[in-house]
Amino acid sequence: FQETPTTEFASQLDLDDAIARGDVSSGDRVSVGGQTGTLGR
Repeated sequence: FQETPTTEFASQLDLDDAIARGDVSSGDRVSVGGQTGTLGR
């Protein structure tokens, strides 16, 4: 089992930008403003 790194973002807008650039993809763990979740869920 490999720990999935969590990518932190300051805002939803930053997260949207990262998704648009392809920096993060479905299944990646992301944190926005302290709220951590998994993309595509």
